[in-house]
Amino acid sequence: MTDTVRTQPSTPTNGFNVGTPDDVEEEISNTVAAQLGVPRATITPAASFEDVGADICDLAEVVLLVEEAFDVEISADEVDRLVTVGDLIAAVRDRAMQPPGARSTRPD
Repeated sequence: MTDTVRTQPSTPTNGFNVGTPDDVEEEISNTVAAQLGVPRATITPAASFEDVGADICDLAEVVLLVEEAFDVEISADEVDRLVTVGDLIAAVRDRAMQPPGARSTRPD
């Protein structure tokens, strides 16, 4: 008899079950690495988007992917303040732990 290991997709689907804070960090880090085409090992919470080669367009694409994956919204003002991968992780964690109607920082 062999054991079967089930793996999660590297990018969460819409409405991702947040799980633990480590799950959020891992999924966002995987998404950033895949979008930028850089080794996953280079993506840490302390890594700045500039250090991993992301320009403003790359950051916008990453944010859109993460918003969709975690069913959250991050305002343009907050995106402008994202410097590190950890900043993005913190923003998503803050929103993902809230009820769906409260997951936006965008003005109505």
